[in-house]
Amino acid sequence: MARSALRTSCVILLAFATTIRSSDMDLLHCDNVPMRAYYRNIGCIPEGDGPCPASYNCDDVVKRINPGGGKCRYQNTTYEKGETFKSNQMCTDTCECAVQDNGVIWFQCSVLIDCGAVFEFPEGCYENFSPGSCCPEGTLCQNDTSLARCEYGGNTYYEGMNFSPDNFECVTCNCQKGFNGTLEEPWCTLSGYNYVLFRASDIQGGCVPIFKPSTCYARDWRCPKNEDLVVSSSAVPDSTSESKCTFGKLELKIGEKLNGSEANCTCIIPPHVTCTT
Repeated sequence: MARSALRTSCVILLAFATTIRSSDMDLLHCDNVPMRAYYRNIGCIPEGDGPCPASYNCDDVVKRINPGGGKCRYQNTTYEKGETFKSNQMCTDTCECAVQDNGVIWFQCSVLIDCGAVFEFPEGCYENFSPGSCCPEGTLCQNDTSLARCEYGGNTYYEGMNFSPDNFECVTCNCQKGFNGTLEEPWCTLSGYNYVLFRASDIQGGCVPIFKPSTCYARDWRCPKNEDLVVSSSAVPDSTSESKCTFGKLELKIGEKLNGSEANCTCIIPPHVTCTT
């Protein structure tokens, strides 16, 4: 049987996973899941009843990240400038509180790039991941009849395999014994880029993420500029909602857009505009 060697590394997309809670599962049935996941990630508070709120309150987000006085705050703990801490974030080790001259804080984190292992395995075998793990823990082979087999979307996955269900771009699942074909914990997690750790300065600057199709995280962001304008349109729906989006010094009604060609930015779920490509 042919054998192959694979050097195993973590691809640094910084699209890490967080454990699904019951409310997270409700989120998957809402519209605009990536933007809602972003709101939840940075600590915005849902407004109104139901699993899919029409708006969020993000008034205290910046203060929770940057309490002032040259300090940083992460997960309800305040750190001094230069102080390091364990982030408990998958694929990262330690982070340091950094402060710019203008008072804007950011987190300098060491990211695990190479899992530091070389696995050799025959054809029909694969890397074995535990749920939520950054690096594989070895190999398993499909001819092992004791392994769990998970059926989803017409595909078969084997114990220890990661897979992403179709039409659920924000979900990563791991085949384990007991999988019942539903996107629930402990088999599935809600994928989410840790915006607080990796984009703190953008959040403080009033920037917003730009989501690409079929992704749940954003590498590109749009930040306020002097030439920004609100583009009115007859397509703006009639609405009795008093909620509006803000972007820099601008205020947008539901359905209104920003000018510019770098992204399609529309007020959909206040208080931030939703930007897509």
